[in-house]
Amino acid sequence: MSGQPLIVGNPVLLVIDVQGDCMTPTHDAARNFPMPDYSERMRRVPALIDAARARGMPIVYMQEVHHPSMIDFGRELDGFERVHCLESDPSTTIAPEVDRRPTDFWVRKRRYSSFFGTDLEITLRGLRARTLLLVGGFTDVCVHYTFADAHQRDYVCRVVEDCVAGSTYEAHEAALAAMQYLQGDCRWTREALLAAW
Repeated sequence: MSGQPLIVGNPVLLVIDVQGDCMTPTHDAARNFPMPDYSERMRRVPALIDAARARGMPIVYMQEVHHPSMIDFGRELDGFERVHCLESDPSTTIAPEVDRRPTDFWVRKRRYSSFFGTDLEITLRGLRARTLLLVGGFTDVCVHYTFADAHQRDYVCRVVEDCVAGSTYEAHEAALAAMQYLQGDCRWTREALLAAW
């Protein structure tokens, strides 16, 4: 543990891939995917966005999208994942519950990390960001890869562990442990975060 304060410098809230009907329970028991309380965790995100907005904190919405031709999937379908987030699919849109506004920032991505091949770094530089607060899904994929890339770019990272959800509970916990390995004081609950603010 570094003993750093919750917020160092300018904070930015990153809302990662809160898309489509993710607020509705969709656990597929046959595939054990996603973790059973995925939608419940996503339903906690709007209140955190409201609190950030009330404090004047910039909000950046990340949206995973893929071309209908699927040429931009790369190796993404080699493992467990199926075709997802096609530009032509209405479920690829950012979930209406998170209330993306014209004054917010919006970055589309084609791979897991929010930094890979996107203009996120330019946006964060313009915002003079120092601390990134991460919410959304999946903990073990897009959140984890974004966290690792942010860490390597020397951002202070805070993952709101009850506002992220993984492909499975085990993968979720393993990803949180991996992030904590990089930054010992990175894990916060929504209520602890709100109380600290």
